[in-house]
Amino acid sequence: MNIYAKLFILLVLCPLTSIAGTCDTIACTGKIIYLYPHGGNGSIYVEIDGNKEALNCNLTQGKYIVLKETSKLHSEIYSMLLAVTIAQKNIRIRIVENSPDCELAYTMLAG
Repeated sequence: MNIYAKLFILLVLCPLTSIAGTCDTIACTGKIIYLYPHGGNGSIYVEIDGNKEALNCNLTQGKYIVLKETSKLHSEIYSMLLAVTIAQKNIRIRIVENSPDCELAYTMLAG
């Protein structure tokens, strides 16, 4: 394989691994970069890559979306968050708009 073919393949494949997540007013899509199970209140703090300033909520500690223990699907959502973190896959996280602690409403995966 000549050098130009190798360079072309490198240029095509490398940007795919470095694309940052995206956020709008109601959700973020990207990779989980930090999971913090909080023992004191049973909540799971989630940091996703991308600029979260667009979200219509107040991020906990300025960077976390919070999965509350009182969520009806707490265990299922936490399992999904763990799975995508380990697999380094993208996830879409929907928030509760105007929530004071940027509460996680639900998550979505694309095949």
